[in-house]
Amino acid sequence: MKKSVLVGTILSAFVFMLLLSTESYAQKELTGAKVEKSRGAARAMPDDSKPEAKPEKSRGSGPGTCCLSFSNYTGYYVDIWVDNVYRGRLNPWDDGDVCVGNGFTSWYAESSGGTVFWSDASNCNGNKIWNLKY
Repeated sequence: MKKSVLVGTILSAFVFMLLLSTESYAQKELTGAKVEKSRGAARAMPDDSKPEAKPEKSRGSGPGTCCLSFSNYTGYYVDIWVDNVYRGRLNPWDDGDVCVGNGFTSWYAESSGGTVFWSDASNCNGNKIWNLKY
């Protein structure tokens, strides 16, 4: 009897956890846009310098955390900015994560040679997966 009550409790807790994570792992595929040639005009990049990636204070933590997962399906090295802060570089054919607090989040990614870029902005709650393709 005790065993069946314990199994029932564990099963109901598992189902409850699944119901709470309705927006987990929203996946979106993006095709990169070619950067237009210019005569030295500055591109609309959040920050031209690429300082060492250092952790910023999050807008939240724990259950209020949003993780952006980037999958680089290109042969390019890709630099990532989240909320106008440089967060690091993805190797070709590699994956990486950036976690910030829940809320409105914008990001920008550009190949290291500046030939291709991706960007998006949306409300972020839970986890989002971005497939970068060209």
